[in-house]
Amino acid sequence: MPRTRSATGAVTESEKTDTSKASSSKIQLPPRTESPPKLFVLPTKATKDAAVITLPHPRHAKPSRYLVCPETGFYEFTRIASPKNTPRSWLIASERADATTTAGGRPTSSIDGQAVSCADLFIATPMDPMFLLLPSLAESVVGKNVEGQKRLFLSSEDYFDNLPSESSHLGEILRWNKTRALLESRMAAVCDTVEAGDELMYRLSRDKILATCLEKARCLVEGDALPPSLEKQFVTRVLQAPVINQKSASNQTRNVTEAAESDEPTTQQEPKTSGDSSTAAADGESGEVEQAIKPTDEIVKLQKLKVALDLICQRLVSPELTAWLNEGLRDPGAGGVSFAPLDQYLAKLEELRAEAVASRSIGDYSSKRLRDEEEEEVRELKKKKADEEKRRKANESRGVRDLKKVNVSGMKKLSHFFQKK
Repeated sequence: MPRTRSATGAVTESEKTDTSKASSSKIQLPPRTESPPKLFVLPTKATKDAAVITLPHPRHAKPSRYLVCPETGFYEFTRIASPKNTPRSWLIASERADATTTAGGRPTSSIDGQAVSCADLFIATPMDPMFLLLPSLAESVVGKNVEGQKRLFLSSEDYFDNLPSESSHLGEILRWNKTRALLESRMAAVCDTVEAGDELMYRLSRDKILATCLEKARCLVEGDALPPSLEKQFVTRVLQAPVINQKSASNQTRNVTEAAESDEPTTQQEPKTSGDSSTAAADGESGEVEQAIKPTDEIVKLQKLKVALDLICQRLVSPELTAWLNEGLRDPGAGGVSFAPLDQYLAKLEELRAEAVASRSIGDYSSKRLRDEEEEEVRELKKKKADEEKRRKANESRGVRDLKKVNVSGMKKLSHFFQKK
């Protein structure tokens, strides 16, 4: 029997050499590094002495990174991350010059780079170092065993020692004279001070810290720094009053006229036609929808200021100290701002919303009752028809019932044979 398949030829040495050359010419990717580089945007005003240090975060006391410059102050790193549904990466490259030169005398350059899968960007933004000192300054106010304890004036060194020292580089930056002077000046801005010999003593003041935080919140509001989504959710919606259906002026005039005519004695009452009733119903339904109350510009400004203050406190102030500051805001004129008009408006708004909910529940009950009555009428009508059908079938004879079962398809009716030709 002849062979239908031929054996595969042996691979020659030259073909093996060509294959190995082709595989070796492909670009070999380097292994993935465990700690890839990160991108930072640093301020141009920072000097060469600036350093990235670790300090406890004023909100939760966890170690966080900060950029400190002896000349320009403190910076916090703001992380900007790419959306999770759109993965992105960075291509980082650095240009380096080789020792070889071209014919024109210019050095040749080659690019050495790598791709980073994490597309986070860290931007150094200026911050007030006063917030870093607040946990130590507020220990006499919101710390443990505060009740019965006198609030004493302490030196700046005592407050520095009260800060968490674990993974903290505070001791290193306090050696810089300008940085230490900056911290003490910001401490004096929110504290009452007394002189004890040649040393200045400090004690936290609620009025001063409220004034400082409100000034920062006012800068956010006046600079239009609040995001539109945040302003819509916490300003517009919070101040929005429930809508009411206000009848038109013509309808109100007609109601007054009808009421005046009904007071006059009449001997005969004419029945209203269907056209009159439909017109009255149409007039009763016509009206304008408007808000019960509208906030003034002052109320809107106060609400924006309060939202900005809450935003600052939620970011840089501990929850216990935030509650202590909110208690101080209840006093009229605390921090130079009175939120009494805003509180009165919000209280009135709560009353209107409660009334709207109550009226809506009454309307829902009446409409539900009307629907139940209509459904009951429909059920009674169906039951009546079913009883009549049952009664009619019971009166039929057996022959009639049997005739109904006969297949009459294709058969002519009896009346067909009696038609005129």
